[in-house]
Amino acid sequence: GNNQERQGAQGYKIKPENSDVVLIKAWAFIPDTTPQQIFNCIYDTKIRGKWDTVLHNPHVVEKIDEFVDVFYFCVKVLIYILFNTSYFPLFRLHLQYQIEICTEAMLQMDYPEKGDIIISFQSMTHPKAPPIKGNVRGDTHIAGYIIKPSKMGNGKGSELHLITQVDVKVWTSFIYRETHSLLLLGAIPKVVVNFVAGRAPAEWLTKLKKACHTFNK
Repeated sequence: GNNQERQGAQGYKIKPENSDVVLIKAWAFIPDTTPQQIFNCIYDTKIRGKWDTVLHNPHVVEKIDEFVDVFYFCVKVLIYILFNTSYFPLFRLHLQYQIEICTEAMLQMDYPEKGDIIISFQSMTHPKAPPIKGNVRGDTHIAGYIIKPSKMGNGKGSELHLITQVDVKVWTSFIYRETHSLLLLGAIPKVVVNFVAGRAPAEWLTKLKKACHTFNK
C-alpha cells in the first residue's frame, strides 16, 4: 500500500484483496501527552467539535453503559480533481457530499496493559439517528484506536495507532469544461473515494497533536 510520513507519524493506505474499499492505518507519537488526554480529545464530542473541523454535529445518541456509547456525526467532503484526457480535455470532477455515521463505540481501559486505551467502532442503526435525506450513510467495516504510553521522548508522551475502513457509496456531478453544464449523476468510482480517504490521516493527526496541547492545559 501507499504511505505518508511526517515527523513522529506515519500513515498507510492499503487495498485489501477481498475488498474494493481502502483500508487506512496510521501511527503517531504525541509528546508531553498522556493516553487519557488523547482519549479526551478524540472521545469527548464537545472537545472534538472544536478541533476536528471535518466533523459536523458530533454527539452522543445514547449512553448504553460505562463502556459503550452510540455516536452520530457527519463528515463534509469537497474536492476538485482535474483530468486531461484525449476524450475529455480539461475534465474537472467536482466532488461534494456529506457522509453520516451512526456507530457504536466500545471502550477497553487498561487493556492489554495498564494505561492502554482501546476504542473500537461498528456501524449500527438507531431510532434516534435515522438516515437524513441527501446524506450518504457510511458503513464502517472496521475502525478503532489503540492509545498507549510511549517509551519515546524519555517516556513523556503517548502513541496512537488507528485503523479505519469505511464504505461510502456517493453520487456526484461531473462538469465538462468551464463553458458547459453537463450534469451526469452517477456513483463515484471507488478509486476516487479511496483517493480522498488516503489524504486524510496525516492532516487529521496534525490537528489532533495540536488539540492535545491546546485543550489539556
